[in-house]
Amino acid sequence: MPLLKLFSNKVIIETIETIENFNDLNEDLKKFGYNKQIIDNFNNSEDVIDGWKSDKLNLNDNPIIFKLLKNINQYFVKYVSIAKLNYSNKIIFNKTQVNINKKNQWSEFSFQPDNLITGIYFVKSDDNMKANLMIRSDNIYTDMLSDIYKPNVFGYPVNSSSVGKIILFPSFLEYSIQANNSEEDLIFYTISASL
Repeated sequence: MPLLKLFSNKVIIETIETIENFNDLNEDLKKFGYNKQIIDNFNNSEDVIDGWKSDKLNLNDNPIIFKLLKNINQYFVKYVSIAKLNYSNKIIFNKTQVNINKKNQWSEFSFQPDNLITGIYFVKSDDNMKANLMIRSDNIYTDMLSDIYKPNVFGYPVNSSSVGKIILFPSFLEYSIQANNSEEDLIFYTISASL
């Protein structure tokens, strides 16, 4: 049986507010995102439809990102257990990016077929977003899998209660975040990992 078929639970939601200095970490992640955007000299005006997404972050140069991954590692391990995947060593974080969506901006569908698990962690949002994180099984990878994955769309509302939560799902599923209707920025981190 192909490894990807072993994902019996496709999406799980975890709250990581119990981690040490949760609020301080989130503030640091916000500042890091804005500073990274300035360094990249990105024109993130409201007439730009697609939100901003950083390049792959280098963990060796970013102690804040290292701290984030250290704190969320346990949830990736838990997902591996729920999905009944063989786990012999450790979670390998391959790609981490910060995303900022201003008013009317959205994140187009994408997926990470070279990884096994993807996590989306929200650090800034509010109740006026009126957007959903959409996760769907609609690509060449899921076409090869059992009917459990197709057709299937999971919608998770993005609002103030999203902050501090990480959404985990198989990396072969596509994800997108709908347009931000709020005056506040939406900031989230995408993390992809393998075993």
